[in-house]
Amino acid sequence: MAAACIGTFTSAFVGAYSAAATLGKVPNGLEGAASIASSGIALFIILLLVVLDNWTINVLNIYTGSLSVVNMIPKLGRFWATLIVSVIGVGLSIFPTMLDKVQATMTVSGIFYAPLAAILITDYVLVKKGRLVVDQLFDNHGIYRYTNGWNVPALIWTVIGFFIYQVTPPEYFQSAICLILTGLGYYLHQRLTGQVRKQQEKLTRISA
Repeated sequence: MAAACIGTFTSAFVGAYSAAATLGKVPNGLEGAASIASSGIALFIILLLVVLDNWTINVLNIYTGSLSVVNMIPKLGRFWATLIVSVIGVGLSIFPTMLDKVQATMTVSGIFYAPLAAILITDYVLVKKGRLVVDQLFDNHGIYRYTNGWNVPALIWTVIGFFIYQVTPPEYFQSAICLILTGLGYYLHQRLTGQVRKQQEKLTRISA
């Protein structure tokens, strides 16, 4: 958590400082740094930073993509899953106009991250009180088996959270408002329907 917070703060601080220092006239900090670099060494450092930045981002994208594929199709294995994701990624990069059209869709789908994060955190910390029986996750008849495998309240509050994000003005920190209201709503729903108590009883029974 510390690494995530420090990394996010550092990136945000550098970006904000860059925007303030250039009065918003430069699209990004690296472009601004390159425009004021006074030596070849400084330009080389900026180039190295750009290369390493893109390298690590693409490696992480391939890693997470292949991990998702191998989770869906375990028989593929990590090697073939990574190879398939790499080939598809390189193939799509050849047609940037197609990716530009998909960007709007990806932006909308990204809004779901805030309510999903709220539900996952709330469910683990408040509903399950930080207790998780890993073996039960793989049991079709275990304590974590929901309605035909679907946690209906979680789905409902994910959709509600999506609309909360949409109607929240950007200046009011949409993600934070969405995270808090969605998590609170999901918890109250689980508590009023007795799911919090039922989960604790199931956990106690399994532990015994």
